[in-house]
Formats: sequence, C-alpha cells, structure tokens
Amino acid sequence: MRNGVNVDGKISSDEIKNTSLAIISPRSRSQSRGWSLFLPNRAILLTLTAFLALLGEYGMSDAANVANMTSQDGKVGYEVDTCEDMNEDGLNYERLKRRFNFLEPDIATGSEVFDSREDWNNEDEDEDEESDAFYDYQYDEDEDELQHRLLYPSDGDCFNSDHELCTRSDFFDAYDCDTVLSQPRPIHNESTWMLLRGAYIASVGAENASIQYPASTKSGYQVAVIVQETKMAGRGVYAAEDIAKGTRIWTSRVQSAHFKTGQSYRHFLNSMGNDLVCDLLIWCYPIFLDDNDESSVRIACDLDEGSFVNHADGTNNFGCDTEAVKEFEHEGGCKENYFAMRDIMEGEEL
Repeated sequence: MRNGVNVDGKISSDEIKNTSLAIISPRSRSQSRGWSLFLPNRAILLTLTAFLALLGEYGMSDAANVANMTSQDGKVGYEVDTCEDMNEDGLNYERLKRRFNFLEPDIATGSEVFDSREDWNNEDEDEDEESDAFYDYQYDEDEDELQHRLLYPSDGDCFNSDHELCTRSDFFDAYDCDTVLSQPRPIHNESTWMLLRGAYIASVGAENASIQYPASTKSGYQVAVIVQETKMAGRGVYAAEDIAKGTRIWTSRVQSAHFKTGQSYRHFLNSMGNDLVCDLLIWCYPIFLDDNDESSVRIACDLDEGSFVNHADGTNNFGCDTEAVKEFEHEGGCKENYFAMRDIMEGEEL
C-alpha cells in the first residue's frame, strides 16, 4: 500500500512507539513517566515496553490491514461507478482521454488494478503542468478504455454467467497466456485463418458478420507479402516485392471481424477453446466506424496476416498516405486502408 503504510501491512518500531504514546493523553503520559521512577524492578518496565511493542506489531498491523481492505474496496467500487458513469453519460472520446486511466480492471474478482494516477499524484511537480504531460503520454490508453466499455457492459451479462470465461484475466489464466505469449508463436496457415473466420460468423450470425459469408480465403493484402519471425518483435510481415510509395498495401474491408457488444466478443473467444485466444487478446482493438457517432464503436479483430504487422501507426513505411487515399475515400479512407508511406524494397518489414 501507499500513503505511508508499508506494503506488507507492518509498521516500524518508531511508528509503534509514536502510536503507543499517541493513544495516551499528555497527563497520563506524564503520570506514567513519574510512576515508572518508583518501580521496584526495572524488569517490570521492560516487560511493559515489550508488551506495548508486541501490541503495536500485531494490533496495529491488523488495523493497517483493515485500512488496506477498505482502501481496496473503495478502489474497486470507484471502478464500478466509473463503468456506470461511462454507460450513463455515453461514450465521449475526449472525456475518456481526460478523465480515466485504469488498465483492464478485473471487476468480477475485485483484484487490484494498476492505476498510474497514484504515482502521478504523488509527484512534487506542479499539478497542472504534469496533468497535461500525463494525458499526452497516456493518449494511446484510450483504446483500453473503449475496449473496457465493451467488455464490461452495464447490463451485467458478463458477471451473471457461470459457464463462460468473463474478464480478460479469466482468459489469460485459463489459457496460461503469459506463458504462451512469452514463447515463439506459430505463423498461422490458411486453415487456421478459416477456422477463425468460421468461428466469428458462427458467434455473431451471418447477417451480423462484417466479413464475407461463406468465409473466403481472400486476404486483405493488395501486394505480395511474406510472414516470418523477427528478431525482436515476434512475427512480422515483409514485402515480397518492391512497393512504390502510395500503393495500397492492405485493407481491413476484407477480413476484419467487428463485434458490436462485449457479449458477442466474449462468446467468440469462448468458442475457440485453444491458445488462439491468446493471440486474439493482443490482436483485437476498438474502433469507431463513424467518428461522429459514439454508438459506432466496435471491437475489431483482423482475421488475416494483417494482425502480424508491427507498429502500423503511420510513423514508418506503412500507414495513411493523404494523397493516395483520395482514390479510396469511398472504401473507408485511412480508417480501413493502409498505404506505402515511401518506396519499400523487397525484404523490408512493414
């Protein structure tokens, strides 16, 4: 715990001494000191001192633990209120960016949640200046907030089910994803992609699916690419030919699976039953289909080799070319298409 209480719930000997004296009134403390001068044996005084220390070590430790529990309960309660606020007020992207900063809270189990606001609030720098810097730094975590909203809906369907995994930590624990993802993962072949596409269509229904039904083997790549292991970032996508600047490389319009609700997303994950779940948990991301419509938020999972691209954020060779995209505005523009930001040589990673 923070705020002056030791992490293990214990209190130092100086704290014990100060606490023991604090619970005695000034007059009583004076009388105690005067009375101790007439003790026939100093052993009695030592025994009393040891007793007070023992009382402080155990009694105060219990009190600290109670305080810890109260603080933790309040923390989880705050997060539940946060979810309710998000659903009552509606999803406001700017409000999310400015208001929240928790990461994937496991509300169902009440486990402790990492909240970097505590570290931020404990800094000695000017609060206003740090606030701006903090939110600029945390901008990317807005995606976690959007995904959180879908994974923890207000209707409580996630928490009323006792036969399906519910929270992200449920899935990570059930499939031992920490171990799975720490080891080299396979480069999926076409049969695996078809399995994922079929499971998606089955989970949401053909009429609600954002990909072709029946599932096709077509990829979203518009150029020749190859997937292989990278030295530092696991699987990656490499150009299998020279690609000219402005060329459309990949589109999400072919195999990007969209989930409108957390329930449908969780049902899809539960239907897999193997460690592909671990891949999906790190691949899938939240999007707005329409920036002006908050109800258009979806969880998207690219069920082709597009999921293997590392750092597809427009800062390297793969992103949104503002000139080339004009030809594809009627096909989703930069929201659904990625282009060569410069000439790319065969063998370069995208």
